[in-house]
Amino acid sequence: MRLSRKAGLLACGIRWIKYACTRTGTQDGYVAGYTEETMAYGTNPSVWFQGTPGFKITWDGTKYVYEAVGNDSRVDVDNPGTVYIVRGTTMECYTVWSIGWYEIELCTLETLPNYVYEYSVGDKIGSVRAAEGEYPDEKNGYIYVATSDEYTIMKYAGQYYAYKPA
Repeated sequence: MRLSRKAGLLACGIRWIKYACTRTGTQDGYVAGYTEETMAYGTNPSVWFQGTPGFKITWDGTKYVYEAVGNDSRVDVDNPGTVYIVRGTTMECYTVWSIGWYEIELCTLETLPNYVYEYSVGDKIGSVRAAEGEYPDEKNGYIYVATSDEYTIMKYAGQYYAYKPA
C-alpha cells in the first residue's frame, strides 16, 4: 500500500507530546538594566569635556546607581577618549575623537525585579510533529520560552505548553 504525499510528509520530523503547562514566578532580587540615548554629536576641533575616566554600577540598598571611578580628567582632540559625569541613576558620557568628532550620550540606569520561573506540566493535550531543528508548534506561531527539565516550553496567546520528544 502506498502512502499519499501528505501522509508521507506528516510522517517526517520529530514527534512531540504536548502538555498543558502553567508558569509561576517568584522574585529573586534585582538586576540592573539601562537605556542609552544620544543627546548630541558633531565636529568641533576645539571641543573638550571634563569628567571621571570610569564608572561602576553599585547597589545602594534600594536600587542600582552609577558611581564615578577615578579623578577628573579632560578629553579633547589632543587627548581623545571618554569621560563620565555621574548623577545617581543617570550618567552622561562624553567622547572625543582625535579628528574633532564628539558624541554625548545619556545613560539611565533602571533597577528591575529578577524573577525565577518554574513550569508545572499538566495534562497531556496530544502530539505534534516538527521538522528536525525546529521547535514544536513553531510553525503555528508558538514562541520558545525555556527548557525545563526534559521539557521544551512554548507560549501562544498567553498560554504555556510543555513538549517532550516521544
